[in-house]
Amino acid sequence: MAKSPLNYEGYWRQLASNTRVEAGSQLVLTAVLLTQIRNGGERSLTVNGTESFRRLTVKTCPWLADLPWSLSVPQEKIEIHMSLEASTNPKMLLGGFLRVYARDFLRKSAIRAELVESVAPWLTEGEPDDVFWVVGEDRAFVAAARWALSRGRGRFATPSTKLALIFESLKAFDLDVETEIIRGGDLRLGRFNAPVITVPEPNTDSGRAPIGRFQLDELSYAEAALDNTHRIVAIVSGGSLFRTQGEDLELKAIYLHSRRLARVAAFPSAAGVESGIETIGLLFCDVADKPLTDVELIDFPRLQFSRRPWPVKLRTAFTDTLLTGRSGGEGIEAVSAHAAALLEEKCIFTVGSRIETQGDREIDELLSRRGARPLTAFVEVIRCHALGTAVDGGDGSMREATPNDITECGFLRRPKKSIQPDFEDKVQVRRMQKQSLCPGDILLTQRGRVGSLALVEDIPAGEIWMAGQLFVILRLRTESPVHSAKYLLRYLQCRPVQERLQRISSNTAVPQIRAEDLENLLVPLPDPELGVRPAEESYNRARELSDKIEKMREEIIRTAESMEF
Repeated sequence: MAKSPLNYEGYWRQLASNTRVEAGSQLVLTAVLLTQIRNGGERSLTVNGTESFRRLTVKTCPWLADLPWSLSVPQEKIEIHMSLEASTNPKMLLGGFLRVYARDFLRKSAIRAELVESVAPWLTEGEPDDVFWVVGEDRAFVAAARWALSRGRGRFATPSTKLALIFESLKAFDLDVETEIIRGGDLRLGRFNAPVITVPEPNTDSGRAPIGRFQLDELSYAEAALDNTHRIVAIVSGGSLFRTQGEDLELKAIYLHSRRLARVAAFPSAAGVESGIETIGLLFCDVADKPLTDVELIDFPRLQFSRRPWPVKLRTAFTDTLLTGRSGGEGIEAVSAHAAALLEEKCIFTVGSRIETQGDREIDELLSRRGARPLTAFVEVIRCHALGTAVDGGDGSMREATPNDITECGFLRRPKKSIQPDFEDKVQVRRMQKQSLCPGDILLTQRGRVGSLALVEDIPAGEIWMAGQLFVILRLRTESPVHSAKYLLRYLQCRPVQERLQRISSNTAVPQIRAEDLENLLVPLPDPELGVRPAEESYNRARELSDKIEKMREEIIRTAESMEF
C-alpha cells in the first residue's frame, strides 16, 4: 500500500498539543531542528525552559544571535521530533504553519494574500531586483512570510523584536529573508533602497492609540514612507479614510501634498481581509522624481470581492485594475481626479460622486426640458428624533414607523412598533406633535438604509402614527407648484434619483444624507400637457400589484405554518 502524504498542518497541531508552546516559538524551534538535521544532527531536540531554548537556538542558528531574544516556552522538558519527509520539504512545512496560524496566531484578521501579490508587480516595476519591504507588525509578518514562501525571498521591517526574530528564522526553511528592527520610533523608511508596502493593524486593536477611525502608526508610516524615493503602497485601515470629512484629512493631505499619490483603491467590508468586517484601502505612491497632478480613484464591488477565495477571473480583474488604474472588470469603478481638487473638496476619495451615469444624463435633460425647483419648494422637510420606548402591552394606539415597515415595493405597512411616550416630558410631547403623520405625507429614510420611501395613505381610526428617528417627513406645502404627493414619490423612487441619493450620502458606518443636500435636490415640474396623471397612474398600478403580493405572502405563511402534513 502506498504511503499517504504528510499532513503538514497536522505537524503544527500535534506540536502545539504535545508541548503547549505558542506559535512563534513553535516556528523557531522547528527552524532550529531543521538546521540541526541539515548539519547532520539528530531528528529530535530537547529543551528545558526558555534559557535552554535560547542557548540552543543561538548555537544552532548563529544568524539569530544578534537579534534581541523575546521568546519563551514553558519551564519544563520539551521534546520535538521531525520525520524525514518533513525535513526534506521545509517550504511545505512553512506553508502548513501559515495555513494553521494566519488567524489563530495573530488573533485578528490577516490581510488577504491577494492584496500583496497583486500590488507587487506595480511596486517592483522598473526595479533592478524583484524585492520590496513589508513594514508593520502581526499582519505585515504574515503578508511578508506568505510572499517570501511564494517567491523564495522576502524583506520585513517591524518595531517588534519578537516578530523580527521569528521572521529571520525563516532562513532555515530555505528562504532568502532579511529583517530590520525599527527602533525607538525611528521609522525613516528611506533607509531601504527598495520599494515599501506598509500594513496597519486592525481598527479594533485596543493596544494602539486611534486617531479618528484609523491608527496612529498610519500617520507615522505616511511621513516615513514618503522619505523613501521608490514606489510605495500604503494599506490603510478605516472606512472613514474614504468616506467622511473627519480627522482623516491629516493623513490624506500628507499623500496629496507629496504629489506622489498615483491611485487610491477602496475596499468594502470583508473584501480586503480574511475574516471579520473592516473597510480598508490601498494608496499607491509613485517614485519621487515623477510629480503627479491627477489621482486615479478605484472602487471594488462588495458582493464579488468578499468571496473567499477569489475566483481566477476576479483576481485577474483586480490585478489589472490596480496595475493600470483603469477598470479591469464588471462592477469595478475607476475615475481620475485632480489632486488640487481633492484637497479643495476636503480629501474625499469617493468614486461614485464623480461618475456620470446614463441615468444622470436622463435626469439632467428632464430637468432642463421641464424646468425644476428645489425639493423645499414642494415640501416642508421635517427632521425626526427619538420618541418613547417600545412597549409590548398597551392598547397599541400609538405606533412608530420604522424603515422595516416599508415593503420592498415601497409601500408603508401598519407600523409594528407600539410606543409609550412620557407625557410629562415636554420635549417628547413636542416631538410627537411634530412627527405625527398625516395621509399624504412622504417618509424618506435619511439615515441607515438611505433613500427608502413610502407614502402615508390611510391611518386606522383611533390610531396615531409617528415617524421614527431615521426618517424625514416630506409634507406638501400649500404653495407647492405640484399638489400630488404621488408625483413627488414616483420621482424620488426612480432609479437615477435613487442612485444619486446613494452617492450624496455620507456612506459612513451609518450612511446619512445631509439635510442641505436633500433640501437642494432638484425636482422637475410635471409635463405641461399630461400633468401628474402618468405618475399617479403608475403609483396606483404598483399599489394594486403590491396588495396582491402581500395577500400571496400571507397565504404562503399560513400554508407553511399549518399542520397539513
